[in-house]
Amino acid sequence: MLLLFALVAGGMSSWAADEVFYTLTPAKGTNSGYTNACNVTINGITWNLTGNSQQIPWRIGGKSLKKVDRALYSKTAISDNVTKIEVTHGEASGITVNSWTVIVSKNSDFSDPVSTLTPSFKASTTTTINRPAGKDWTNCYYKFIYNVTVSSDSKNKFIEFSKAAFYKESGSSTVATPTFSPVAGAVVAGTKVSINCSTDGAAIHYTTDGTDPTSSSATYSTPIVINEAQTIKAIAVKAGMTNSVIATADYTVIETKKYNLVKAITSGKHYVITNGKDGSVKVLDSQSSNNRASIDAEITSGILNATGACELLIQGPNADGYYTIYDVNNNGYLYAASSSSNYLRNKSELDSNGTWSIEISGDGVATIKAKGTNTRNWIRNNGNLFSCYASGQSDVYLFEKDGESAPEESVTIGSAGYATYCSNNALNFAGSGITAYMAKASGSSVTLTAIEDGVVPAREGVVLKGSANTYNVAVATALGSDYVASENEMVGLVEASTVDAIVDGKYNYILSNEDAGVGFYKAVNGVQLAANKAYLSTTVNAAVRGFLGFTEDDSDAIIEIAKTEKMSAIYDLSGRRVVKPTKGLYIVNGKKVVK
Repeated sequence: MLLLFALVAGGMSSWAADEVFYTLTPAKGTNSGYTNACNVTINGITWNLTGNSQQIPWRIGGKSLKKVDRALYSKTAISDNVTKIEVTHGEASGITVNSWTVIVSKNSDFSDPVSTLTPSFKASTTTTINRPAGKDWTNCYYKFIYNVTVSSDSKNKFIEFSKAAFYKESGSSTVATPTFSPVAGAVVAGTKVSINCSTDGAAIHYTTDGTDPTSSSATYSTPIVINEAQTIKAIAVKAGMTNSVIATADYTVIETKKYNLVKAITSGKHYVITNGKDGSVKVLDSQSSNNRASIDAEITSGILNATGACELLIQGPNADGYYTIYDVNNNGYLYAASSSSNYLRNKSELDSNGTWSIEISGDGVATIKAKGTNTRNWIRNNGNLFSCYASGQSDVYLFEKDGESAPEESVTIGSAGYATYCSNNALNFAGSGITAYMAKASGSSVTLTAIEDGVVPAREGVVLKGSANTYNVAVATALGSDYVASENEMVGLVEASTVDAIVDGKYNYILSNEDAGVGFYKAVNGVQLAANKAYLSTTVNAAVRGFLGFTEDDSDAIIEIAKTEKMSAIYDLSGRRVVKPTKGLYIVNGKKVVK
């Protein structure tokens, strides 16, 4: 009797009960077809399925197949030492499973398997797959391959994958080490740090003061907000298992500025778009190709609680009062492709549907609407998405960073002392050291009229005067009143463009410093102008050599000296008579002339 007891006790010790620690329970993926693959993450493990993941249970199969492999495999290693897997299949509809192969591998491409097993397949039942003796299934990837045949049929046939339960010896494994999201490093103030553990049912305990956590430390349940430099340490604990290794993450703060509700747009600044204005508001995390995107980040008490939130660079307004809106994350301009959709476009593809009116009410509600034919296309808050539809949706708001310096633009004037310029932004040249002029041709000269307040609207061409230098010019925060579009014949370019001599009955001139001096020379067909330049387009047809001198604020005109022109006495600017004038500025018949 004593001997029998000893044998039974010994057997019980070596046959320790297994426990389920991970269950693959199908969840909806992106595939509705049978031939494509998609990833689905379930309880911390990512699986790839070739089949219909829109149906629960998953469906594996297709139509008109002959001995074709369909696979389901893990893209994340399962850390525990698995002892067995119980796989449950549902019905098999019009399909034959020729073979079923299970591969267990230490590497993700399954090129060096630990075990290759061929269990018998039977529909509407649970099959147990045991770990072979002497094999170690710790930190392994798992792949189920179904070789199937479907007779010629116009409809998809399938087997149902219902679930897979993974077992291990009770108390034999160490809990997986927690991970941090975002990973340790520099983060924006207010960033929320999540702590994750792939082992089902493990409790995560943590500290933020640098001490090692234990099972009696604070239990993690909600993300930890980082507003100052912190060291977070975490450990995962589960009954019957060995505690995880302590994970450590050090965070520093790189951004402490707050975000404020916008009541007026400043051209050239970056904004985030939100679904509210008070307390905790949701922020668009990223624009998608059709301008529908989830709202992941938050602004709480004016602090942005996520990195990488959508930044909208708003530039303008142009002469008509419209703006361009650039998605900094996805490198594209918002464009109203139709009355119910929105896309990102390159700048060269923009027309009026890519420019937007922006009106902000006293309560901060932003009304954003395309100018072009799709005027009912609004950027609106559609529940838990941002989208572009006209009605039936709640308001949106814009926030900007507190203390952000006023944006500037770099403008260069060469040795001639004059240049043309055009910007996507409204610019304020006042106090910059540059004078900005409107230009209009008449007779043989061009009158340059100074813009007294210095404010030039976006996308308007102007003539600039100043010493040779590179200047920082402020982006205008408000529209000026001294710029008059009808008094300006300059055409601005925000991208490199070709200019012909005559277009639509108008003669085009390029500002240059040539034989007759600084002035406007008639364009040659196909001349290429760089971005942010401008040219003169006028009905005036200059005669000799196609040159127009210019007059500043109605002072004496600077007129060319034609080689055939008979002139009386010529004097230099010091009053000395010149017999053979060379290139330069002279006085002829009481007028300034250039040679």
